[in-house]
Amino acid sequence: MNLENYIEQQIEWSKKTFGYGERDAGLIDHIKKELKGIEQAPGDIEEWIDVIILALEGAWRNGYSPEEITHMLVYKQIKNEKREWPDWRTAEQGKAIEHIRPTTCEICFGQGEIIGSDMRLNKCPGCSAPEKTSAF
Repeated sequence: MNLENYIEQQIEWSKKTFGYGERDAGLIDHIKKELKGIEQAPGDIEEWIDVIILALEGAWRNGYSPEEITHMLVYKQIKNEKREWPDWRTAEQGKAIEHIRPTTCEICFGQGEIIGSDMRLNKCPGCSAPEKTSAF
């Protein structure tokens, strides 16, 4: 079974079991409980899988299709692979290893604007660059 088929099956079962519509607060609450389970038993794969299942549920309940979820998962992995990371050997034990933040926005490259789907210049949602006056 591929990931898209799995998500389709999950959606079908979840709608029958938990109903339709948004469940963000409940999913976040459940994820927090599962994270405590991981803290208590980090070697238990079922605890990790519970978080994955809940994350997938949150994505499709927010309107994303199985195909979109799968594509974003692959895209995010590629994006992470292209990022610059500190040497893991120098990282503090027990703390997150985060990528090195670029000096310019990864979306607009410091321009402060992007072309939206409406083909108009819009303020970049990914940065805090000052608004520019457009020549368009």
